[in-house]
Amino acid sequence: MSVHFGDENIKTTNLLSYFGNIISYVIVFLIAFKINILKLGSNKISFNEVLFSLGVSVVLFFSYYLEFHLFKPLEKPNFDFSRLIYVLFAVPIIEEVFNKKIVFKNLLQLKLKPYLAILLSASYFALSHLPEIYITHFVFGLVTTFIYFNKKNLIQTILIHSFYNMSIIVFNII
Repeated sequence: MSVHFGDENIKTTNLLSYFGNIISYVIVFLIAFKINILKLGSNKISFNEVLFSLGVSVVLFFSYYLEFHLFKPLEKPNFDFSRLIYVLFAVPIIEEVFNKKIVFKNLLQLKLKPYLAILLSASYFALSHLPEIYITHFVFGLVTTFIYFNKKNLIQTILIHSFYNMSIIVFNII
């Protein structure tokens, strides 16, 4: 069985690669918990913050759409139920926790200026979406890391990520 999300130029990606990514993230999370650098607090989020998250995700989606409409041929991938669950729930949680709580926080602990840490974290986020680097992934990383830095609310960046992925799915279904 194969599934795919993210790179419209490749038709399918082996399901084992997703499991490999998840296993590597779990190992990193376990190490982070063990050495006490990852504390997942429960942040509450207001209705206005949910609406803000939705708005940001729509703007980011239009960036995605324009990038592919102007620079690359846009191929609509197929979606199945397991892929929907993966991209709507697992990916936003895994990537946001990893990029904000581990990568960004560690860059700050290295005494980097916050805006340099945001820039490096966004670069890492874009690079993690290889084989191609999309401008939108870099912008996405900048925006969500900046929001996280200012609001200290991981739930909001997870929502933005989930809404963004949902926008791509809805666009590809229509």
